[in-house]
Amino acid sequence: MDKLFVNDAAAISYGGYGQAGEFKPASKQSPVIHLGGECKTMKATL
Repeated sequence: MDKLFVNDAAAISYGGYGQAGEFKPASKQSPVIHLGGECKTMKATL
């Protein structure tokens, strides 16, 4: 069985404990997931 894992970034703004701890800001881009019903295909693009 083929599996597709998609990890998405946080949806909140940079600041708070992240900024206080000097962590790098997360990306604000979200993946687009394409599912094909006839061929049972899956694809994720950024």
